[in-house]
Amino acid sequence: MTVKISRRSEELIAEELKSGRYASADEVIDFALREQFSDGGMGFDEVEASLLEAVKEPTVPYRAGEFKEMVMREIRRGAEQ
Repeated sequence: MTVKISRRSEELIAEELKSGRYASADEVIDFALREQFSDGGMGFDEVEASLLEAVKEPTVPYRAGEFKEMVMREIRRGAEQ
């Protein structure tokens, strides 16, 4: 299977490979997919409901780099489990 990903996704995969936790890009992607679709992850309906609920709340913009930090923290947390 061939899948096209964004340049940003490629950068995130490269960062994870540099961490030494994964031997290949395939492992990074496999881990991310398992986490997303495992029993502990949220399914599409849950993500959609969460997003719809979130738009009702007041918002505060992220500071530069904050979202990336949150994503990387979650990836690391999943790797520790």
